[in-house]
Amino acid sequence: MAYTRLGRFHNKNKNWYYPGILVILQSMFSITEKESKSVIALGERLRIRRIDRGDTQAKFAARLGVSIPTYQRMERGDPGVALGHWVRALRLLGGLEAFDGLFPVPLLCSARNRRRAPRQGGGRT
Repeated sequence: MAYTRLGRFHNKNKNWYYPGILVILQSMFSITEKESKSVIALGERLRIRRIDRGDTQAKFAARLGVSIPTYQRMERGDPGVALGHWVRALRLLGGLEAFDGLFPVPLLCSARNRRRAPRQGGGRT
């Protein structure tokens, strides 16, 4: 790697990046240990519900519309699984009402009735 006059580093693959950017990105997009434990517990509960229904992983994955490896990642509590897969699992298991209860908005919340201001000039033609 070579230091350039712009204060950036340059590697032989011609990719530009700032020093430490990987550390910053990892800390921005990583989850805490407590969050990780919650997702793992969610995956364990999903596994228990599947077994209680008498479904194999392959059968349940097909019902969800996901691949078997993706479903296995859900059961392991992988935080990278798409939220939509979890929503389908909630619907299939009859727990979608619990999802609707997340992030309740207070009745007197100022953002509830907030409207976006109209554009002022500078609009596209």
